[in-house]
Amino acid sequence: MTKAVFKHRQTVYDRAGAKYEFEESLSGYEGLEEYPSDAPTIVYLNAIFAKPPLASIDADIAAASARLAEINEALTDAECALNAKQREVLARIEKLQAFDGLQRIEDYIDGKMTHFVVQSGYQQNSVRIMEADELLNSKNDRGYSNGDTKLLCLFGTTQSYGQPKERRTVEWRLNQYYDGSGSWTKVVPATSHEEAVTIAHEHLQAIFDGYFAEEPGKRRTYLLEEAIRSSVALGFFVPPEAEKAAHALKVETARKQSEEASAKALEARQRFDALIAGESSCA
Repeated sequence: MTKAVFKHRQTVYDRAGAKYEFEESLSGYEGLEEYPSDAPTIVYLNAIFAKPPLASIDADIAAASARLAEINEALTDAECALNAKQREVLARIEKLQAFDGLQRIEDYIDGKMTHFVVQSGYQQNSVRIMEADELLNSKNDRGYSNGDTKLLCLFGTTQSYGQPKERRTVEWRLNQYYDGSGSWTKVVPATSHEEAVTIAHEHLQAIFDGYFAEEPGKRRTYLLEEAIRSSVALGFFVPPEAEKAAHALKVETARKQSEEASAKALEARQRFDALIAGESSCA
């Protein structure tokens, strides 16, 4: 291949299309490192051209365009995969949201459950808050920890406080023992003490609302005692009407018990007097 010959001060171009002014050809590189910083740029002779190398530039552009197309295709595939994954996650969340109670499954898996609202007693009107470690720790018959965790399960149910009957519901319930051989207690998980207080207050409010929603003649005032005691312990406001009704029931119950005791005492006294009278007649 014939070596290109350029004239002094001729405009030349490198492969990328950069423009230079040709000075001279060098036969070697000795002493190049001693050139001052403002020395002319040194380029290989076979890397410069008299005209802009459009073919080379076009080839570089074509290669870059092809690479860009590959990247865009890969990006499109990645976006499609991401969108599919997001739809999958949203569908799973939608399914979990359809059941009360299932929303906390991921909290359990991630170990975020720190407290539980324990609902026990008749109609689950007794409410208290316990730390997860204390509640879930399984103990033997002598009250010592055996290193196991109590059995925590999800139970299907038809309704819950504050929810329409048609809403599908599952409840968290905790067994007395790790193997499920004991009694079950309804619990509601929470990821903080503050959330547990909120859940407990909502449950207590539902109890009082449910009580006052009944017709006065059908209200079961005896259910309020545990709810009132729990409310006082948890700092929840007790409706004055509920407290008044519960107190009236206690007074009425005590009056009946007193009357029954008096009647039994009178009956016992009459039997005693009859026995004394019988002994006197025999004498």
